[in-house]
This record gives sequence, structure tokens and C-alpha cells, in this order.
Amino acid sequence: MSAAFGLALKSLDGITDFKKARKTFTRTQTEEMWNRNPDYNKFPAAACYSLGYRLANPAGFSDLGQIEVSTALNSVTYDCMFVEGPNQFFTDSDGGSLNLGVTFDPTRCSFDKDTADLTCS
Repeated sequence: MSAAFGLALKSLDGITDFKKARKTFTRTQTEEMWNRNPDYNKFPAAACYSLGYRLANPAGFSDLGQIEVSTALNSVTYDCMFVEGPNQFFTDSDGGSLNLGVTFDPTRCSFDKDTADLTCS
């Protein structure tokens, strides 16, 4: 698993509001992963999602890791991965900032805000 996984959890220290913790995690975790991307040419995106998803090419990812975000009363687990291009990451549920975080190369990927799906070349 990538050294970048779980780094965002440190940014949650002291946050007791579960929604705020999740929004901070989804934004920060994929940014940390992107900054430590093992191969920008091979992996044009980093994604974390807490609900059901599919990949157009199910083998087109690397370093799948599960990271739990929790407060005293709540917890949720995110699947985080580097997405290999070409590929598509389809969200099967709500793609809001509580559930989904993506960081990507805008010259190789596009994000559909209506469906919360990511397409990379």
C-alpha cells in the first residue's frame, strides 16, 4: 500500500464534527496521494470513495487501500486508489464531498459533476 495512505488522518486531529472530518479527509487524502503518485504517466488520478463504485477496467488501479475515518460516535471506511489510464471510475451512489474525493491531471481526466464519474485517458 502506498506511503500516502492515511496521511490525511493527521489533518483530522481535533475535528469532532463527523461531516467536517469527512469533507476534510476526502479533499486532503487524494491530494496527499497525488503528491506521492508513483507514476504520473500511468496513474492520472487518485480517488477515495465510501460507497459503491465500478471501474470500466476493473484491473486498472493500484494500491487499493481502505481507510477508516471516525469520531467518537461515527465511522466510515473509504476505498482509496490510484486510477490507471485509460479508465473510468463510476460512482454508484452519492458523489458529494462527504463520500468522494478525487485529484487528477486535468489534461488527461474529466470529472462529470452531475454523475460524479471520472474519465481518464
